Amino acid sequence: MNAITLFLAQVLSIYFIIVGSSLLINGQQFKKMINEFHANDSLTIFYGAILSFALGITMVLKHNVWDGPVQIIITLIGWAALAKGITLFYLPTSWTKMTKGFNAGLLYVVGVVFLGLGGYLGYMAYFVEGLV
Repeated sequence: MNAITLFLAQVLSIYFIIVGSSLLINGQQFKKMINEFHANDSLTIFYGAILSFALGITMVLKHNVWDGPVQIIITLIGWAALAKGITLFYLPTSWTKMTKGFNAGLLYVVGVVFLGLGGYLGYMAYFVEGLV
């Protein structure tokens, strides 16, 4: 694992574990926050688009590596963030319609997936690489 992959695996593992566990613990609260975001759609979508696009394009340009499972996962996360940012810029109403359909059950599933992804990346970054 090169230095950029290791760094991104460490950062993303912490992010996914924190977000995943908070979705599991506070799913109803997240649903409420999503509903409140819809009251201020334009601002929320604009900031989300900028953040997702900036994060995505940075990851794609600095880490577009397709060999090894950790590298591929990190690269796919970068491409997904970039796609989300572009979608938010060009199709903001579609994104709003999609998120209005979220319920606490779906957020629970996302939480479990995020925990699994964070756990895997963390294990590979902190234990397989031997760094603490």
